[in-house]
Amino acid sequence: MSFVKIKDLKESYNLFKMNAHKDARRYSFSKKKFNFSEHQRWLKQKIKSKKDNLYIFKLNKNTIGYIGEKEKYKKKYLSWAVMPNNKFKGYGTKMLKNFLKKKNQTFYAFVHKKNTPSKKMSLKLGFKIIEMRKNFYYLKYLKS
Repeated sequence: MSFVKIKDLKESYNLFKMNAHKDARRYSFSKKKFNFSEHQRWLKQKIKSKKDNLYIFKLNKNTIGYIGEKEKYKKKYLSWAVMPNNKFKGYGTKMLKNFLKKKNQTFYAFVHKKNTPSKKMSLKLGFKIIEMRKNFYYLKYLKS
């Protein structure tokens, strides 16, 4: 499995499928639904941003998922999603494990309290729960 930084709109439809999926909306800070053109505007902003990076993961040329990296208050925050047809196959764990190993940095993440698969995966890979904020676990991963 490999990953590359997203620099153009080639993967916009796959990102839209992941971000618009009912589970992504349910466990996100923003529950608001959006259409493809709104998503395109969001993606263009992310690509231009100096503090945001999106990485697409592929296996045999097939898109598996993505990891988002956002810098805020001098901390790096991660978010992730897996293509709907690839959920519950262990790909999320492989993606995050690969990413953390290659980046070797301290990261933070928020995981919705009802998103059991993401919570289990995060803890399995070394994230620690710092605290509970509203409906989200606030997690920290220390570089190795």
